Amino acid sequence: MENYNCFKHFYPLSVNSETFAVSRIGVRETMHPGIINRPAGTGDSLLMFFYDEAIVNTENGLLTVPPGSLIYWEKCGHYYGNTAIPWMHSWVHFDGSEAIKIVRRAGMRPFLVTSMSSSLIEEALTVIDCEMSRIKPDMVIVRDRFEIFIRELMRSIKPAKNEVQIPERLLAIKDYLEANCHRRLKLDKLAQRFSISRPHLSAEFKRFFGTSPIEYLIERRLQEAEILLTDHNLRIGAVAEMVGWDDVCHFSKIFKKRRGRTPSSIRRGM
Repeated sequence: MENYNCFKHFYPLSVNSETFAVSRIGVRETMHPGIINRPAGTGDSLLMFFYDEAIVNTENGLLTVPPGSLIYWEKCGHYYGNTAIPWMHSWVHFDGSEAIKIVRRAGMRPFLVTSMSSSLIEEALTVIDCEMSRIKPDMVIVRDRFEIFIRELMRSIKPAKNEVQIPERLLAIKDYLEANCHRRLKLDKLAQRFSISRPHLSAEFKRFFGTSPIEYLIERRLQEAEILLTDHNLRIGAVAEMVGWDDVCHFSKIFKKRRGRTPSSIRRGM
């Protein structure tokens, strides 16, 4: 995991602050043992991530949340902290009608409490802070990055109803094919490398990616070949070798069968 710098920044309100505004961001801020108690809040909305166990206020009263917890307060009072140990948190204050619409469209509701990894929070807040810290921040960029951040948060909390979760091993196999598409790869060796039977590898790969590993490899090679063929400094034979075919005639035959055009026609721009 990347190490993000600790910081706490306050920003001047933009001319469109009533519509959308990010006023403060903190990343990995460490606090002394104690409780922050703001019964009236700060007049805006607050999203906060805790690295340590903390006590927070919710619609159902005070709640002790474990490390790695996220909570959202929408224009209400805040009560949070830990009286026993120093504690660390990352947070963002935001306001405006458009900001609230972004949050609600994504499905986030007041007093949401959930567990998640810190990396998404830290990366997103650091990116937003980089833009907000410019002499003249582009609030369109800030707004878009904020919406992406909120949507990524909600997707990590509640995957889409029909979204298929791909097993890590299959993602690793796909990445391996991508990185080695120019090499001669055999299905037996691929299965052996990832400790999976050949029939199971073929069936599971097709289930999650809609094609067999070998078909995926061929398609990936042809995609790269299409780009390389536009470079007139490369011979067609050299392109074939670069994407994994030693026989240029075999390469041309497969290319025409699957693309409906010959490699030379790509070269001519036809």
